[in-house]
Amino acid sequence: MTWAYAMPRLIGRIDDVLCLPRITRSQMIEAESIRQRIRVVLSALHAAVEADEEFERLTANMDRLREEIAAADVTLDRICMPN
Repeated sequence: MTWAYAMPRLIGRIDDVLCLPRITRSQMIEAESIRQRIRVVLSALHAAVEADEEFERLTANMDRLREEIAAADVTLDRICMPN
C-alpha cells in the first residue's frame, strides 16, 4: 500500500476510534499520540528532502514512517476490539 492510500486511511481510522462511545481517556491519548508520531516522522522526512540529505537518511525516514504506520494499525485494531 502506498502512502497516498495509507495516510488518509490511517487518519480516518484515528478519527473513527476517537468517535467511539466506549473509548477511555488513555485510549484517546494513545490514538492522538499516533497522529503526533506520524507528524514528527513526516516533518523529519520533509526536512531531509529540503536539506538535500543523503539517500540513506531519506530511506531511513521512509522506513520509520512505514514502521509507524504498521504500529498504528496494530494499536488501532487493539483499541477497536470489544472487551
